[in-house]
Amino acid sequence: MERYRSYGEKDDKPKEIGDGAFIGVDEYNGAENIKPGNVQKAVNLDFSSKDAVTRGGFVCLPQLGVSTNNLTWVRGVLSTGAFPTNTSGDYLSVAYGKGLFVACGNVRTVSTSPLLYYPNLAYSNDGINWTYCNCLSFAPNIGTTSYVLTFTKITFSNNQFFAIRVLASGDQVTRCFSSSDGIVWNSGSAITPFEAAASFTITSLTSLNGRLIATAIWQSTVSDGWNTATRWECYTSVDNGVTWTRSGIIRNSTLEYTALTTGEGTNQTVTYGNGVYVFGGIIARNRNGPPDISSYRGLYYSYDLITWTENTYFNGTVLSDGIFSNGRFIYASGAYSPIKYYVSTDGVNWSVLYEKSVASSGLYEAATFSAGNGFLLASVFDQITGSYEFQTIRSSIAGSDWPLRSLNAFPTQFYRIYSFAYGNGAFVAVGGLWRGATAYISTNPTGGVSALASGLYSDPDDAGVQWIMMLGYDFVGFYKFGRTRRTVSLGSHTVTERSTIVQANNQVYIFRGPNQKPLYWNGDWSTTFAEVPNTTLPSSFASIPNSSQATYYQNRLWVLDGKDSIAASDVLSFTDYDPQANEFNLNTGSSDYVVATFPFGINTLVVFKNKSIIALNNVEGSLLDVTATEVTRQVGLVGPNAITSVGPDLAYVSYGDINLLTLTATNNALQHKTLPLSARIRKIMSRVNWDVGSKISLGYWSNKLYVALPLDNSQVCNTVVVYNFITDQWFGEWNFSSTMNMCIQGWQVTEYLGLQRLHAITEDGRIFVTDEGQNDISGTTVAEISTELVTRAYVVEEGNHFQRRIYLDVATNRPKLSCSVYTEGANEESVLLTDQTYTRAESWKFADTPYDLTNANNDYNRAYRKDYSTGPDSVQPGSGFEPEMTQELRLPLLARRQGRLSWIKVTNTQGYVNIMSLAFETRSGQRANFIQV
Repeated sequence: MERYRSYGEKDDKPKEIGDGAFIGVDEYNGAENIKPGNVQKAVNLDFSSKDAVTRGGFVCLPQLGVSTNNLTWVRGVLSTGAFPTNTSGDYLSVAYGKGLFVACGNVRTVSTSPLLYYPNLAYSNDGINWTYCNCLSFAPNIGTTSYVLTFTKITFSNNQFFAIRVLASGDQVTRCFSSSDGIVWNSGSAITPFEAAASFTITSLTSLNGRLIATAIWQSTVSDGWNTATRWECYTSVDNGVTWTRSGIIRNSTLEYTALTTGEGTNQTVTYGNGVYVFGGIIARNRNGPPDISSYRGLYYSYDLITWTENTYFNGTVLSDGIFSNGRFIYASGAYSPIKYYVSTDGVNWSVLYEKSVASSGLYEAATFSAGNGFLLASVFDQITGSYEFQTIRSSIAGSDWPLRSLNAFPTQFYRIYSFAYGNGAFVAVGGLWRGATAYISTNPTGGVSALASGLYSDPDDAGVQWIMMLGYDFVGFYKFGRTRRTVSLGSHTVTERSTIVQANNQVYIFRGPNQKPLYWNGDWSTTFAEVPNTTLPSSFASIPNSSQATYYQNRLWVLDGKDSIAASDVLSFTDYDPQANEFNLNTGSSDYVVATFPFGINTLVVFKNKSIIALNNVEGSLLDVTATEVTRQVGLVGPNAITSVGPDLAYVSYGDINLLTLTATNNALQHKTLPLSARIRKIMSRVNWDVGSKISLGYWSNKLYVALPLDNSQVCNTVVVYNFITDQWFGEWNFSSTMNMCIQGWQVTEYLGLQRLHAITEDGRIFVTDEGQNDISGTTVAEISTELVTRAYVVEEGNHFQRRIYLDVATNRPKLSCSVYTEGANEESVLLTDQTYTRAESWKFADTPYDLTNANNDYNRAYRKDYSTGPDSVQPGSGFEPEMTQELRLPLLARRQGRLSWIKVTNTQGYVNIMSLAFETRSGQRANFIQV
């Protein structure tokens, strides 16, 4: 750092070049190009051209802006048979916890003799097979008397289930029941109204912010005998439902009627997020005559559950349900008005997120929300024809688009869904037929995942055309930019777990698990997938085994068979293999299991086990000369997609690290590198949720390795880390706005706009092209790409502890730039720039005329403009402009820091910044006499 001093004294001699403070500088006042090892942290940052470029820009392909694959629903059954059909009640709520779905409702008979009442609590561990809960502890006479047990809401909190039971004959008390296992329930604690009322009903129950919260409506008849005085109250419990306290009054008024009819009063909802509680639903309306929309009150908010404020934005709005997901509140309306979904981040300021026209003036969209596995789910009444109501299920990635997700398996009419729950990889919906004819419970066997596998398909009849394949529950979707999506059905077959889809010559094979027969497709777009046929070869042959993973290499399919074996199909006959000659047992004395195979080098198939790696050599021809060589037994592979080739290396993810295998120059043998590639991102790797580590996937493109990781307890791969092999440098973590719902399933390299580009495939059925523009884009969601660079700590020697200024050379486009310098110590920071922006119209040239933002003078490229971003929609292209053109400038910034070590942090939160170089300038500071001890 001595090189950057000002020399004004005779005894202040310059140091020798090469002191190692700023590597690679040959002039005393030169600025340093950022070299490998000189950066502590860099996220979404462009380095100078010689060091290559890395940047985000995940842009969803236009035809895939929303999820497209359908969910399939299966009707549940009771252990005693089908759900009863002669009832007058429904299942109203469902919750998930401890591996169980538990539903509650008011299922009971109408007029059988003797009276027969069904227990109103049921549980299931798979969402399909259901059993009535043990309710005898608090209803010993159930099934023989008119003791009616009606439950309206259920939730799971603090390792227990809680259910609210409304007033019941024989016990005129509203109670909260609990269960530690979801099966056996206690007698319940009373929730007593603060003062007497003609009616007191709990309408919502939820667990938020460490406490149980219930809302109640209190009603008493006023003197005219017609209208009622109503009050909405909030009750809380901090001891798992043992005692309840009224924490606040939400609304208190007289001569007002609150409807509690089905569809209007059953979805009062309390949500919590970003420090605010939101209570929404139909809270008040006039009783007399037809509905007076202007009298509706829909939403209140509170910061402490005591003081509630009416949000007048929703006055006159009929709200049905709401949810807090991915950092945002979403509430739905739709009765007697256009259907709208509203969104807010603070619970106070709202905007319309989604809207569609209403086919009938009486249409009611009973939106019941749930969130899981990267998307939102909602039940929707789409239309009313006469007295028939048609309900569908729709989903959304970010709430702005809601494509149809399912109609199958549901009755064509009279159906209503009241509640969803997500758990164990599945959604469960509960409800009932019109006017409570029965209870109906359904689940999604795909585990809520749209893309169960992905791969590439080259069409033999359309040379040069390559499709991205995505495997769904009952079909395969084929996607290519600029082409209309194509689908091939699985026929009568389904896929319910993560699988492998692979092309072998002109055919496509699906390996869908060890208990399912593989499927294949012959490449004819007019046909469907079919099961692999039984072999017709001699008795020594067999059909390729059931499996979840296979690799195509050397004109064979190499199929994982059980725990330790790999089966190689016959050459060009991919449905048959010889178990005696072409099956390789790879139990080398260890108890680990095979995870995946990958071709590498010359005639070598690398077999990755979970704790070791084995190389099968000479995998060509007759396979008589195949040998197995153990590469290592210290580390293995975490998941089938966590591997990719990188030139002469093979990158893969083990439990805890990202590693490299390399080919030796002498005999082409496979060798494991000692130092993990991820050694310099230990903090990031320590945040990986290894419980779902099998979902990690790797991609390689443009000299960079892309690793999708599930960070910070995420159940999906929500983050990307990138390694640049040109600079030998990690670029930190690329994370995404919560509204993007990023959940990467795998990577594929295929053509986009004429170039081979890296594409990210998500679990919910979207395809992103990477490194495209200044923003991340998913459908209508646009997120800025933030940039951050932290240099290494530079040493100031010989007691010269004064850093005078820094020079920052940048190229910008629509930036919001900040810069700080640090010295050792606690919070030793000097802020030099804060959110610096530049106008498009102003010029760096003195007395220059302002630029006309519409480009009316056709001078977009004029010199000295402070910013070259495009500006307003009214801009005229003229002779052309470059919307991402940058302006280069040097920023001399006074630092005035004192310390032995100094480093710089540069951040940018919008637009684009390219940091080309930076430098410190130092001068002699405080000196003291040193005494050697």
